[in-house]
Amino acid sequence: MPVVPDKPITITVLHAACRSATKAAGLTKRVSVHTLRHSFATQLLESGVDIRIIQVLLGHRNLSTTALYTQVATSTISLTQSPLDRLTLEEVPTAKAMNHRKPPCARGFSRCPFVKTAARP
Repeated sequence: MPVVPDKPITITVLHAACRSATKAAGLTKRVSVHTLRHSFATQLLESGVDIRIIQVLLGHRNLSTTALYTQVATSTISLTQSPLDRLTLEEVPTAKAMNHRKPPCARGFSRCPFVKTAARP
Protein backbone atom coordinates (compact mmCIF):
# COMPACT_ATOMS: atom_id res chain seq x y z
CA MET A 1 0.00 0.00 0.00
CA PRO A 2 1.63 3.29 -1.08
CA VAL A 3 1.94 6.19 1.36
CA VAL A 4 -0.19 9.18 0.41
CA PRO A 5 1.25 12.54 1.51
CA ASP A 6 -0.83 14.55 4.01
CA LYS A 7 -2.89 11.51 4.98
CA PRO A 8 -2.27 9.65 8.24
CA ILE A 9 -1.56 5.94 8.01
CA THR A 10 -4.21 3.60 9.29
CA ILE A 11 -3.86 1.77 12.59
CA THR A 12 -3.76 -1.55 10.73
CA VAL A 13 -0.79 -0.43 8.63
CA LEU A 14 0.93 0.93 11.74
CA HIS A 15 0.56 -2.37 13.63
CA ALA A 16 1.70 -4.37 10.59
CA ALA A 17 4.80 -2.17 10.25
CA CYS A 18 5.55 -2.67 13.95
CA ARG A 19 5.25 -6.47 13.64
CA SER A 20 7.45 -6.43 10.54
CA ALA A 21 10.13 -4.32 12.21
CA THR A 22 10.06 -6.51 15.35
CA LYS A 23 10.54 -9.65 13.26
CA ALA A 24 13.25 -8.08 11.09
CA ALA A 25 15.16 -6.99 14.21
CA GLY A 26 14.96 -10.53 15.60
CA LEU A 27 13.34 -9.37 18.83
CA THR A 28 11.74 -12.03 20.99
CA LYS A 29 10.06 -9.68 23.47
CA ARG A 30 6.57 -8.43 22.77
CA VAL A 31 6.74 -5.04 21.05
CA SER A 32 3.76 -2.78 20.48
CA VAL A 33 3.24 0.64 18.98
CA HIS A 34 2.77 1.85 22.55
CA THR A 35 6.19 0.41 23.51
CA LEU A 36 7.75 2.31 20.61
CA ARG A 37 6.04 5.49 21.77
CA HIS A 38 7.53 5.11 25.26
CA SER A 39 10.96 4.31 23.82
CA PHE A 40 10.82 7.30 21.50
CA ALA A 41 9.97 9.68 24.35
CA THR A 42 12.64 8.19 26.62
CA GLN A 43 15.35 8.39 23.95
CA LEU A 44 14.52 12.03 23.26
CA LEU A 45 14.57 12.92 26.94
CA GLU A 46 17.89 11.13 27.54
CA SER A 47 19.34 12.94 24.52
CA GLY A 48 18.59 16.25 26.21
CA VAL A 49 15.45 17.25 24.31
CA ASP A 50 13.24 19.54 26.39
CA ILE A 51 10.17 17.76 27.76
CA ARG A 52 7.92 20.47 26.29
CA ILE A 53 9.19 19.60 22.80
CA ILE A 54 8.43 15.94 23.50
CA GLN A 55 4.96 17.01 24.67
CA VAL A 56 4.29 18.60 21.28
CA LEU A 57 5.69 15.64 19.35
CA LEU A 58 3.49 13.20 21.27
CA GLY A 59 0.47 15.45 20.86
CA HIS A 60 -0.27 15.88 24.57
CA ARG A 61 -2.22 18.81 25.95
CA ASN A 62 -0.88 18.41 29.49
CA LEU A 63 2.75 18.12 30.45
CA SER A 64 1.79 15.67 33.20
CA THR A 65 0.68 13.20 30.52
CA THR A 66 4.05 13.46 28.79
CA ALA A 67 5.82 12.90 32.10
CA LEU A 68 4.04 9.53 32.37
CA TYR A 69 5.40 8.48 28.97
CA THR A 70 8.99 9.43 29.65
CA GLN A 71 10.61 6.62 31.57
CA VAL A 72 14.02 7.87 32.59
CA ALA A 73 16.84 5.34 32.82
CA THR A 74 18.50 4.91 36.21
CA SER A 75 21.89 5.69 34.67
CA THR A 76 20.61 9.07 33.48
CA ILE A 77 19.33 9.90 36.94
CA SER A 78 22.64 8.94 38.57
CA LEU A 79 24.59 11.15 36.13
CA THR A 80 22.53 14.21 37.04
CA GLN A 81 24.58 16.55 39.18
CA SER A 82 23.03 18.34 42.13
CA PRO A 83 23.39 22.14 42.12
CA LEU A 84 24.89 21.79 45.60
CA ASP A 85 27.68 19.62 44.16
CA ARG A 86 28.65 22.52 41.90
CA LEU A 87 29.41 24.82 44.83
CA THR A 88 33.01 25.31 45.80
CA LEU A 89 33.84 26.08 49.38
CA GLU A 90 36.77 28.38 50.04
CA GLU A 91 37.22 27.18 53.59
CA VAL A 92 35.56 24.38 55.48
CA PRO A 93 34.94 25.54 59.06
CA THR A 94 36.01 23.26 61.87
CA ALA A 95 33.64 22.18 64.62
CA LYS A 96 35.58 24.26 67.16
CA ALA A 97 35.25 27.41 65.04
CA MET A 98 31.53 26.82 64.60
CA ASN A 99 30.97 26.60 68.38
CA HIS A 100 32.41 30.07 68.98
CA ARG A 101 30.33 31.87 66.37
CA LYS A 102 26.88 33.29 66.81
CA PRO A 103 24.62 31.73 64.21
CA PRO A 104 23.46 34.22 61.59
CA CYS A 105 19.77 34.81 61.09
CA ALA A 106 17.95 33.57 58.02
CA ARG A 107 18.91 36.73 56.12
CA GLY A 108 22.61 36.32 56.84
CA PHE A 109 23.08 39.12 59.37
CA SER A 110 24.74 38.43 62.71
CA ARG A 111 22.30 40.88 64.34
CA CYS A 112 19.17 40.63 62.33
CA PRO A 113 16.43 43.23 62.78
CA PHE A 114 13.86 40.55 61.93
CA VAL A 115 14.72 38.22 64.82
CA LYS A 116 13.47 39.12 68.28
CA THR A 117 16.11 38.91 70.97
CA ALA A 118 15.83 39.14 74.72
CA ALA A 119 15.87 42.70 76.09
CA ARG A 120 19.26 43.87 77.28
CA PRO A 121 19.61 44.65 80.99
